[in-house]
Amino acid sequence: MKQHHAPLPKVKRAITEFIENGCPPSKLVMGIPAYGRHGQNAGLVKTYSEVVDELTKNKDDDDVREIMTEAIQHMHNWDGYLFDSPDDVRAKVKYARKSGLGGVFIWELGQDKQMEGFAEGGILLEAAAVPKEPLLPQREEL
Repeated sequence: MKQHHAPLPKVKRAITEFIENGCPPSKLVMGIPAYGRHGQNAGLVKTYSEVVDELTKNKDDDDVREIMTEAIQHMHNWDGYLFDSPDDVRAKVKYARKSGLGGVFIWELGQDKQMEGFAEGGILLEAAAVPKEPLLPQREEL
């Protein structure tokens, strides 16, 4: 099986190359895919929403809850499709912050999965939005 098309180590190498060639990190914005490509045929593509729909199809509420709160957080492949998990997205956002990048974007946001009661804003978007530490150093009020 081939490698995911946008793993963090590959993204880091690309960003490092830009910076080493004079691009200020603040001018770089990291794209995060909301879709997966098949490991054996890169022409086969599924949106993240389609993957989640297939994972949760014909599941009862308890199974869906378990999938959404545990399994999907770490899952980055399913049925031959390779994609970013919410944990992968959080790692990319953390790297972007630590590296002083201009930001991140999800391509394409409409491909994310919104689910009532779990991720109403979108699974990947909510993973990207959860701050683990302050974005900027805190200033004391004058």
